[in-house]
Amino acid sequence: MIEETRGYDAPQVEDFDLFSMAFSSAAIGMALVAVDGRFINVNEAMCRITGFSRSELLARDFQTITHPEDLDADVALVHQLLAGQRKSYQMEKRYIRKDGGIAWVRLTGSLARRPSGEPWIFIAQVQDIAAQKLVESELASFFSLCSDLLAIVTPNGVLARVNPAWQEILGWTSAELHGTPIAALLHPDDVARTFDEFKRIASQGKGDAHWVNRYRHKNGSYRWLEWTTSMRPDGSFLGAARDITAQRLSAERVRRQKQRLEEYNRQLSNAFQQLRQVNSELEISREKLEYLAWHDSLTGLGNRNRFIDQLEKTIAISARRGDAFALLYMDLNGFKDVNDDLGHAAGDAVLREVASRLQSNLSDAGHAYRTGGDEFAVLLTPGTTDQGDSAMAAAHKIARALERPIRFKGHECSIHGSIGIALFPHHAEDADMLVRKADAAMYEAKSGGTSPTMASDFSATTVLSNLPPRLKPK
Repeated sequence: MIEETRGYDAPQVEDFDLFSMAFSSAAIGMALVAVDGRFINVNEAMCRITGFSRSELLARDFQTITHPEDLDADVALVHQLLAGQRKSYQMEKRYIRKDGGIAWVRLTGSLARRPSGEPWIFIAQVQDIAAQKLVESELASFFSLCSDLLAIVTPNGVLARVNPAWQEILGWTSAELHGTPIAALLHPDDVARTFDEFKRIASQGKGDAHWVNRYRHKNGSYRWLEWTTSMRPDGSFLGAARDITAQRLSAERVRRQKQRLEEYNRQLSNAFQQLRQVNSELEISREKLEYLAWHDSLTGLGNRNRFIDQLEKTIAISARRGDAFALLYMDLNGFKDVNDDLGHAAGDAVLREVASRLQSNLSDAGHAYRTGGDEFAVLLTPGTTDQGDSAMAAAHKIARALERPIRFKGHECSIHGSIGIALFPHHAEDADMLVRKADAAMYEAKSGGTSPTMASDFSATTVLSNLPPRLKPK
């Protein structure tokens, strides 16, 4: 939650329930950052990535823990956000961990603005890419140390990267070759045949190709190179070549060289496999975030966001069909005493059991949602007839189900609920008013303390039960 004591307006809890749950439970690091760079809130994953505790991060700003070599680029992108030149940005950067180590991350930054348009809070999503960077480092080391020529060629035939072996064999430095069309280096008689090979590889979409052509040395001579080339997922080509100009290799040397090239391909394949694994893990993280966006992580019920979404859909469908339905709003009387006397673990156990009883007693009659700390909502299945009697019956059934004691570590918790009922379209024809009517009825139930009743005019339909919870040894 954003604390007012840090100088920021606290948003309504109901507007931030979804964000708070996704924020705290996200598998990736998340942070809220003031416009001056100070951390306002961070989740557990952010602490794990940086090695700092939450309190330690809240006493710092992102500039302090950003690697000096990455700070200018990060700050420049932040200024573009503040200036409205972009809505978000993504970059790879380094954090300096508490233990002095380096944490490579992929940062996605965006800016929330106040209704007036004034910059308010930066939202940072931080993904740990240490494993990816390790793979890239190993691949770069392999690329640099290989004694054969290695090259990555763009789909239009331009050298994007070469290893140092090019200078040793052909005299050209990596800087001189970067961005050079391969046609400028090929023997004129080999240009057409070489590009025919590239087209054939692209049409096949997989596998390796082997051929020989001549490349120009920096001194003007030509050398014969024997290539092994494959196409990468992005459409570029990866090639490994050996110089066969100076000698005719014996059969044994040919065999050994082929084995070396095959080993290089296996190592590259392993490196790409690790990169695919990283992408797979990112996809799993995305699916988890989508689940958290619609579900309460403690009880498994739909959360407030899912409830509002389903309520609006049910109203739209019912209005079109001429159906009616009931909304039940409930909170648990004295739930705070359970937390205070037995601890939050007991409170969590009570909430899970209440959710289970709601689900089992509703069956196909409706769906339950957890809309707040100890507040629940139930949408009963729409029908063509008046829903008042069935709503009251469902409320009685829920109330009776909650009266059974809940056991937790040698104690019994007697929980009672206050339930308010509002009917569509009798009490309201839009979601906001229907929720208000049900909420008002719930508070009337909480203050009444009578047996379940229903007003004849349906203006304040309530089920009343506010007996305090009893805590006693089992």
